[in-house]
Amino acid sequence: MTTVDVLFTGICTHIRNLPITWAVAQPSFTTSTFVRGIAVDGSLGMLGPDNQTIPPHVPLLYIPPQYVVNMVVLNNPAPFGLESAGGEGFWKLRGAQLYIANSLPAPDGAPLLETESFLASPSLTASAQVLSLNLDPRVVLGGRAACTFDMYGGTVHAMTNTNASYPGIVHTHYTIETQGDATLMIKRAIDQQITVVMLRDAPLNSDPLLPTNPQVYISNTGADTDENVDFLLHYDVTTWSPYNSAVIPQPEAGAVVPATTIEQQSLDYWASQIQPMTITFGCSNSNYP
Repeated sequence: MTTVDVLFTGICTHIRNLPITWAVAQPSFTTSTFVRGIAVDGSLGMLGPDNQTIPPHVPLLYIPPQYVVNMVVLNNPAPFGLESAGGEGFWKLRGAQLYIANSLPAPDGAPLLETESFLASPSLTASAQVLSLNLDPRVVLGGRAACTFDMYGGTVHAMTNTNASYPGIVHTHYTIETQGDATLMIKRAIDQQITVVMLRDAPLNSDPLLPTNPQVYISNTGADTDENVDFLLHYDVTTWSPYNSAVIPQPEAGAVVPATTIEQQSLDYWASQIQPMTITFGCSNSNYP
């Protein structure tokens, strides 16, 4: 049994209560719904409703090499759904569908435990103040997202960054225990070709700043800078267009709990690998609805 941590930063939208029949793969246990994390394709940036410039965003997968046993790709010179981002362990996400194979249900017996802190993450519906927001099936189901990450079992939690450089930014932390070896599955959305990443605990001589169990980082942050208006990119998972920047949520003190020491250590390690990094509260994760 291995415990895997997946940490989300930036424009990552978490769609709750999707029917399990929509999942990329079916878990070995019984569940009717799941959560899908989505990094929208913001590679071209956007002109905001008040003529603000939202810079291009870069969706990245980062797995520190200490955690990787091997990456298996069949009949292709490069991983499916990924493009090298230059640094070791860094990959640009290009229409990739991810999940952890052999995940186990949450320890309390529920298939997937959604903590109160996760439920308190910025809500797209509450921020938009409209009766309902319809999901865009082209993004949520049809492969137009840069990345989707399906969560069937384990615990999904949210926390705020306690680093003074990134105060109050909301991240999502997905923790999974696996039956047997930890395996990250990556499918290319357009043809379902598969890349398999075998994970392991970090060896004893690894960087002491890294936790022992595998850390997988999903991020979607500005190529140069980030501003609060970047939050509007979250609405690309819906068919609704923001009419002005007033829909950007404000931090709600105490609603999302601060990162633990170990969580913050992991976040700080990730940030140190992608300097310069300037993210604001507008680049927090969000929930739908």
